[in-house]
Amino acid sequence: MALHTDIGTTAAASQPQAEAAAERPAQSPGLKACAWAGALAALAAWALMMWAPVPSIICCVASLALSILGLRRSSGLLRDMCITAIIAAGVLLLVFGIFYGALAYVDRLIS
Repeated sequence: MALHTDIGTTAAASQPQAEAAAERPAQSPGLKACAWAGALAALAAWALMMWAPVPSIICCVASLALSILGLRRSSGLLRDMCITAIIAAGVLLLVFGIFYGALAYVDRLIS
């Protein structure tokens, strides 16, 4: 009668695969919509930058909020898009901050 000692190894081999499948985030349609809306808001913010700065700033803040929400449970390309939208919105807010800060500084120097 032969002893089967490999039973424990097959169970141990299938365990990491089950854990990897359990760790993958479930993508809900709402979070996918947040990710896409965040990316579109970042594009709209850059498009509005020259003609309407206040709506552009509002789009930047909305893009940051939506992209952070979309980033929570997204994976793959959707996650990369959220990260790109966060960077784009953050850079545009930085540009606005520097521009309006420089204008305020020059205004103080003149007056």
